[in-house]
Amino acid sequence: MVAKTYTKTERKNQRKEELREKLQGLEYLRQIDNAVNAVVEAETPPSSEDLAAKKFIVDTNFKRLAKILPDLKQTDLEIQGGLTLSSHEEWLATLSSTEDDD
Repeated sequence: MVAKTYTKTERKNQRKEELREKLQGLEYLRQIDNAVNAVVEAETPPSSEDLAAKKFIVDTNFKRLAKILPDLKQTDLEIQGGLTLSSHEEWLATLSSTEDDD
């Protein structure tokens, strides 16, 4: 009985942590979007100091996102038919050769 409670608690804590990371990521994306929109929608061209400040905000938030999100190069993606990220080039080569035969 105690083991089930611990497992449920552990899963609950894991879901909380995943939600926390998702919300952090969304906040970082919002900050990036705000910085980019401020530059794009400005009525007058922004000064070089303003651009540098916005660039710093965007770069910092991209670094924060990199800490939260997994690196896609290291993530094994499974797609229908057993296609993985590592085998996509082989699949594309097969597809190309099939189209060439037609």
